Amino acid sequence: MKKIFYRGDERSPEIIKRDGFDLWNDAKGEVQRLGGIAGYINQRVIQMFRKALDIERWAVTEKNRSRPTISTSLNEGCGGYDGAYIYQIEYMDLASADIAKSPKGVSWLLSGQTLQASKHIALDLEIATKEVVFFTHIPPARITHYKGKNDKSFKPMSEIDAAQVAQRKKVKIPAAFGN
Repeated sequence: MKKIFYRGDERSPEIIKRDGFDLWNDAKGEVQRLGGIAGYINQRVIQMFRKALDIERWAVTEKNRSRPTISTSLNEGCGGYDGAYIYQIEYMDLASADIAKSPKGVSWLLSGQTLQASKHIALDLEIATKEVVFFTHIPPARITHYKGKNDKSFKPMSEIDAAQVAQRKKVKIPAAFGN
C-alpha cells in the first residue's frame, strides 16, 4: 500500500531532486560507531525510552542535529511548517512492524522484515501533529512532488530541469545510509 509523507524544507527543488533528504552530518558518526542505524535504534532509542512521550520529546520537541532523524508528517501542514517548500514523499514498501521492547503508542515502519534488513526505517509517533521520523536517507526517487509557499497545488518533481540539477554542487551520500 502506498504511504505518503510530507516534509517542509528551505532548500530548492533542484537540490532536493539531486540529494533527497539526509541525516545531519553530526549524527552519522554516532550511527557508524554503533554499527549502523539498526544498532543506533536498538541502543539509543528502544533501550533508552520506555514511554512513547519520551521518544516524542527526543525526536520532535528537543530538535538536535546529533540525532539521526528526518522529520516528516502525514499531512501537508507539516506540524505548522511555514517555510519555502513542502515536499511529498511516497513509499510503496513500508510496512508496520513490531519491534521488541518498543513502547506502546509508536508504530515502526520498515522496508524489510527486521531493522537490520531494512533500507528505509521510520517511526510513526502517533501524535496530534502526525509526525513521522525517518532514521534513514530519503532518496530523490521517493520525493515525487513539491509546492512553494504561495503555490495552491503540488508540482511533479519530474518537471524540474535536469540541467538545473546538474549545476548544483553534488554532495556524496555514504552507501550505509541507504538509497
